[in-house]
Amino acid sequence: MNMAFLDKLNSFAKNVGEKTNDVIEINKMNLKITNEKASIAEKQKLIGKYYYNKYTLGESVDDEVLVFCKAIDDHKRIIRESEDVIQMIKDERETMKKESRETQENENTVYDVPYESGITCTNCGHTNNEGMKFCGQCGNKLE
Repeated sequence: MNMAFLDKLNSFAKNVGEKTNDVIEINKMNLKITNEKASIAEKQKLIGKYYYNKYTLGESVDDEVLVFCKAIDDHKRIIRESEDVIQMIKDERETMKKESRETQENENTVYDVPYESGITCTNCGHTNNEGMKFCGQCGNKLE
């Protein structure tokens, strides 16, 4: 009985080993197929670039190719327009920041506006509104 069990175990192990080898071989072939498909796609891109380059140089291309080339031109135009919009948005944002900084600087600047009539401080010469008791510039008591 032990010998039959060992034979079955050995046969089972052999089947598992064969199946594992088959899976490994299938995975290798699938990887090879994937790599070949990627190579084909790359070559197709190069063909497309070749014909688009001919088109941009003014050389003649088949009508079927011409349709694709014009579609590429449309996509490129949309990209340029979108980039222009992005630049406009950035420029507007920069202008708004600059104007905001200038506004803050102007708000922080104290202007000495001369008044038509008023009391001139004897200490600093600042002209103050009528009725002021102290100078708005230096705090000196006005007379």
